[in-house]
Amino acid sequence: MKCIAIAALGLTLGWAQGGNTSASPATQQETAASDVERFPQLRQAMEAAEAEFLKLNHEVIEVEIPTLLKRDRCHPRIKPEVDRVVAAMTSFHKLETAYWTKVAEANMEQIQSLESIAAEEEAVAATIQDKVKIEQEERTDAETRLKEVKKGGEETAAVAAEGEALLAKIQATQDRLKGTLDEAAKAQQSLTNDQNTIFFRKKMVDAGLRSLEAKHAEFNQLFVTKRATYASQCRPILPPDEGPRIVPSVKQQQ
Repeated sequence: MKCIAIAALGLTLGWAQGGNTSASPATQQETAASDVERFPQLRQAMEAAEAEFLKLNHEVIEVEIPTLLKRDRCHPRIKPEVDRVVAAMTSFHKLETAYWTKVAEANMEQIQSLESIAAEEEAVAATIQDKVKIEQEERTDAETRLKEVKKGGEETAAVAAEGEALLAKIQATQDRLKGTLDEAAKAQQSLTNDQNTIFFRKKMVDAGLRSLEAKHAEFNQLFVTKRATYASQCRPILPPDEGPRIVPSVKQQQ
């Protein structure tokens, strides 16, 4: 019997990858590592309980009980020994659930913080987009005015000066617009990254504990089956030459 290792379970609880909305592999590894480092005392208790369960499962289920069954199908030690393994498994599962519940709660707190940051970033991105629109309109106005100046007929010193000023204004607006567009792209990328992180952490919180519960249910059913198997092996078997035993009534005995 194998238990899901903590690191593997951490990845199951934490990160699924796919599509354009996936977090980067580096982010996934960093988050999985940070999950493993949380709540070290509870994690150590969980690992100790898991080690005890695996040790008992090997000693009792894989070694001792097969030996007892060869000696006596109804050996009185079989049931209490199985109960001892089940108790160790239950203790491990309780600690495992407690640990990953704590991790899920911590992730929910991070999700709430990220959602707040994402809302602020969304507002910043909207403000920058408004800036882009204003600067694009300023450039368009300057270009339109420059065309009017050039069509105005005889070019005087004043007209030439105005044309030069408009060209300078257009260039400055273009430079400013480029910087604003770069700023908008960075703001959007930051927002997208946070939204992706929120998505994966929510997926972890929603699916992680369900996966853990399913694993525990599978183990519990395994031991229910084992107990039923041992019980069925302990039913009395009559010799083939004997029919059903008839117990005489009280009247016949008299």
